[in-house]
Amino acid sequence: MYGGSCPKCFGEIPGEEAATDPGEEVKARQEKSDNRRVLVRTLIPLILAVPVVGSMLLLAVGFIIWNRNPTVEVMNFDDDDFGIEHDIVSAPPELETPEPIAKAEPRTPRPTGSKSRPNPKSGNDGVADADPSRPPEVVVPKSGGLSFDGFGVEASRSGEVLSEPGQIFEMIRKSMSKQQATLKQCYDRRLKNNEDLQGRWRAKFVVNQKGYATNVKFTGVNMQDAELEACLAKTVARWKFSKIARPQPVEKSWKFRPN
Repeated sequence: MYGGSCPKCFGEIPGEEAATDPGEEVKARQEKSDNRRVLVRTLIPLILAVPVVGSMLLLAVGFIIWNRNPTVEVMNFDDDDFGIEHDIVSAPPELETPEPIAKAEPRTPRPTGSKSRPNPKSGNDGVADADPSRPPEVVVPKSGGLSFDGFGVEASRSGEVLSEPGQIFEMIRKSMSKQQATLKQCYDRRLKNNEDLQGRWRAKFVVNQKGYATNVKFTGVNMQDAELEACLAKTVARWKFSKIARPQPVEKSWKFRPN
């Protein structure tokens, strides 16, 4: 019961309450089981952290992409205060006669070998004609453009990229006001086939960074005509705007009516 020395086997006999040696094989299995338990306890936090870290990375990428391409508000040019005409009127051909072009007065050639400068002509405010052999004089006006000897050529700022919403709005407004007359050709062509064709059509398109109208679509508000809408869309797709920092959606409606 209490253990002690064995005189016959020359060994120590443990008591009933003493720990016994299970053997090397049992101890190896126990050690392997303990190591596996420790490994599982170490991997559990890492496994739980993977979806958390992945979610944070996805949120970061989404935030970057969202800020890179922010939602741009549609610019609507249907208000009367914007200075863009809403009506495209088809005038009769006889009222569209072009203005006569003034013919240039022929110049008197100078005698060959003459070095004297031409005298000022009467009625020209005392200013002599420019010497053809002399290059045109470059004059820089206050507006920043270049005038080549009165020919009215101004320096282009086509390389400037607009980023402010106010500048983009004003640029699109002026560009549409200058180019909307080209829409009349489509209406005049269709009016020959349908004399009763008139109504309001709404345009939706996007001005891209390079200054071109993309995704152009015309929809009839109170009248539909597929051929007219296709022609109008092709015409607007050829319009040119200034370069901008990001695509800008645009909406504008025009009313087409005969004279």
